[in-house]
Amino acid sequence: MPIPNPRYVILMTFTEAGAQDVSAALAAIEQTRSVLEPLQATEHAFVVTMGGYDIVTAIEAEGDDAAAYYARSLSDTGFVTTETLRGYEPSDFRTLMGLGPLDVVMRIRG
Repeated sequence: MPIPNPRYVILMTFTEAGAQDVSAALAAIEQTRSVLEPLQATEHAFVVTMGGYDIVTAIEAEGDDAAAYYARSLSDTGFVTTETLRGYEPSDFRTLMGLGPLDVVMRIRG
């Protein structure tokens, strides 16, 4: 049984331009969501945060390439920089930990 599509958490920090015009930054980020559907990716959460990051979004995508493309689209706005984390549901992680390295590759590839 293949592991379901991976989850990605994208952490965003406003650039100087983003901090100076938060409304424009949020509008530009909203526009980048148009690339999610062609990438067959789904956004599960989008929150403006306090602390070390200004915005956090969580997506599900078919693979690292799709997540990287979306993160690059966000950065290309010029309003944010991004850091992307790949995540797994706890049950999927437990499955992966019980497998050998070759088994993991075979399950991810389906």
